Amino acid sequence: MSDLAKWGDWGDEAAKQDAASTKAGQRSYMKLSEGDNIIRFLPPRIGKSSPFAVTYSHYMELPDGRKVSFNCPRMMAKRPCIVCAKGEQLRNSRSMTDQKAGKRLFPRLRAYANVIDRSNEAQGVQILAFGKGIMDDLVAIRGNPRKGGNFTHPETGRDIIITRKGTGQFDTEYQVNPDVSATSLHSEPSQMEEWLEIAYDLDTFMTVLSDDEIRAKVRGEEADPEPQRAAPKVAIAGRTVTPRGRSVEDDVDSFDSDPF
Repeated sequence: MSDLAKWGDWGDEAAKQDAASTKAGQRSYMKLSEGDNIIRFLPPRIGKSSPFAVTYSHYMELPDGRKVSFNCPRMMAKRPCIVCAKGEQLRNSRSMTDQKAGKRLFPRLRAYANVIDRSNEAQGVQILAFGKGIMDDLVAIRGNPRKGGNFTHPETGRDIIITRKGTGQFDTEYQVNPDVSATSLHSEPSQMEEWLEIAYDLDTFMTVLSDDEIRAKVRGEEADPEPQRAAPKVAIAGRTVTPRGRSVEDDVDSFDSDPF
């Protein structure tokens, strides 16, 4: 047989990188079912201080029934937000109908975490999205060593039991409790390491759209982001000035809140 190698070797490390690349193009989300959901939250990725990506998002239903959402620039980028401005305007109205419409315009907390569904570990790492109630309960458990402390630790942490009761937006309740016993993420170190290595980059949920992109979302359109460019200067009455672009005030009165 010739000593000339005619093939390469698909090693363990390369296989792990291929698995991570495959997951980068698609996301697997875990949905909480009725009853007990036994979940293991993964710790923060290297370089991160929190296992969660916490966002504040606007949710709206368009006249044609489509639903859209986007992160609030006021809460997440310290920028004016036309939706928040319209919500404030409606909330200050004397009309109860306007006040309720305005309240629905304000952003809501949405958190994301890398998790393992103990009832379906073969699915591997999934993303769990949840609201303020569950987030508050998880933070309370982390802050109390008698309730579990750092439940995300891969060796000394513990599973979390989220019990879902009911269905629908207004008829669903959640109870969050730590498992009584501390356990490792997995009994096999190699499996534990693989899960930790292929955890999703949650920073992708933190993106804030440009003002033009948000206006397009509100209109039910999709706008391609345009590169930022300097505004042209013009001469007015012998003075050189930079024209003011569209502001929050320009958009508020024309903002249609009916879909909300």
